[in-house]
Amino acid sequence: MTILGVEPADEALMLRLTQLILSAQDPDFQGDKNEGAGALIEMFQYFLPIIKDRPINPRSDIASVIATARIDGEQLSDADVFGYNLLLATAGHDTTSYSLAGGLFALLIRGKWQSSALTPR
Repeated sequence: MTILGVEPADEALMLRLTQLILSAQDPDFQGDKNEGAGALIEMFQYFLPIIKDRPINPRSDIASVIATARIDGEQLSDADVFGYNLLLATAGHDTTSYSLAGGLFALLIRGKWQSSALTPR
């Protein structure tokens, strides 16, 4: 998440927000119907200072690349920049979570991998 300008201390917050945003559409995980919208607003409020800062003080991160991007010579709107940040943040967490879970499951159901993983070297 640091490539998006998120401080390491705020990574747990970003994980919680991305989970709330993604689960808002999943009937198995829906809680309060306003949680997803509230998380989206909270994430926008988090990213807005980064979005405003990066064109003035670019760094070597994706947040700066997005914030300074131009289409047909025009700078992207704050909403567009946030949309890209949101997409990368949620996709990154979602993909990583499912990849880790799927990989671990595959290792556990294949006995030869399980036994070799447990054998000391």
